[in-house]
Amino acid sequence: MRVAFVSNYPVPYQRELLDALAREGRMELRPFFLAARDPQRAWPAERQIANMRVPPSIALPGAPEELRWHPSLPAEVLLARADITIVCGYSHLGFQATLAALSGARRPFVVWSELPRIAHGSAAVRTARRALMLPLRRARALLAIGTRAAHAWKSLLPSTVPVANFPYVCAIDRYLALERPHREPGTFTFLFCGQLIERKGVDLLMQAFARVAPAEPGLRLRLAGDGPLRSALEEMLPAELRSRVEFLGSLPWEKLPQTYAAADALVIPSRHDGWALVVNEALAAGIPVIASDAVGAAVDLVRPDTGCIVRAGDVGSLAAALRQLPLTAESMSPAARSLGMQLTPQAAAVRLHELLECAVHCTMRDSLDRWP
Repeated sequence: MRVAFVSNYPVPYQRELLDALAREGRMELRPFFLAARDPQRAWPAERQIANMRVPPSIALPGAPEELRWHPSLPAEVLLARADITIVCGYSHLGFQATLAALSGARRPFVVWSELPRIAHGSAAVRTARRALMLPLRRARALLAIGTRAAHAWKSLLPSTVPVANFPYVCAIDRYLALERPHREPGTFTFLFCGQLIERKGVDLLMQAFARVAPAEPGLRLRLAGDGPLRSALEEMLPAELRSRVEFLGSLPWEKLPQTYAAADALVIPSRHDGWALVVNEALAAGIPVIASDAVGAAVDLVRPDTGCIVRAGDVGSLAAALRQLPLTAESMSPAARSLGMQLTPQAAAVRLHELLECAVHCTMRDSLDRWP
C-alpha cells in the first residue's frame, strides 16, 4: 500500500510512528511536512525521515503560521500517487489546499485530528472553523485522537464519514528502562511537564499547591518547561513555599525520562489539551497522573488505579487530589506502567494499517472500536 502522510512538523512521536510503519514493511510511505521543525518546542534536531519532503513555502507578511503558503504541496501529494493519504489536521492553509486537491482528483484520504474546539471563540471564529471542516465531509474516515475527540467528530460529521479512535502514542523503551530512584522518606514530588502558558492551567496548580502544602510539609513541586507565565507563577508563591517549588526550565528531550522517574506523580491541569502525550510518558515511567477532564488522554488512560481526574478550572478539586493521591500513589505504579506499555508505535502501526486497509476498501465500520 502506498501512503502519503501530510503533517505540519516531523515531531518525535510522529517520527516514531513512521519508523514503526517502515519496520512493519507493509506500506510504502511518502511523508510531507509543512516545516522542518517546530520552533516552539525544545525537541531534538529532527532526524531526516526516509523520503521526507518539505515543500518550499511563502510566509505572508504579518500572518499567523497557519496561513503560510506552500504552492507546490497539493501537486506533489497528487504526484505521489498514493493509495490513500493521511492529512494530520485541517486548519492550516497547506492542509486545506491539499484536501481540496485530493477531493478534486477523487483520491481517497483520511484526516487524523484532535478534539475540535468548535464552541470556543466569537461567532465569527466559530463560523470560520465550521467552514474549515467542510472538506472533511469527503474523507474516507476521521481518525480521532482520543475518545473525547471521537465523540465530538461524530456529532459534527455526516454518518457517511466513519470516526475511529486513533490516539497519539510514543516510544516508551527509554521510560521502561529506568529504575525509579529511592525517594527521601516523608516526601512526595509532583511534576508538571509542559509549556508555562494559560491553557495548561499551571496557575491553577500553583494555587492548589499553595492551599495544600502548608499542612503537608513533605510535598514538593517541580515544573519542567518554560513560557511567558514563569515570572507570574514565581510571584504567586508565598515566601515560605518557594524552597519547595523548583522551576527546571525547558529540558532537553533526552533528560525527560530521568525527570519523570524522579517524581512521584504527574499533574496536568489543562484548561484544554487535545491529548497530552505527557500522560503516556508518565504511565510508562510508572507514576500515576492527576489530569483535568479537559485533557484528552485523561478519558482514555486515567483510571482509579492509574490516577485521578479533576474538574478543569477548579482549584478546589485539584487541591483535594494533591492531598489524597500521595496516600495511594505507590500502589498505582504497576497498573500505570502496564497501561503505558499498551500504546506503543508498534501497536499503533498495526492498527493504522488495518484502518487504512478498511478505508481504502470502504469497510471502515467493521474496524472502528477494536483499538485501543
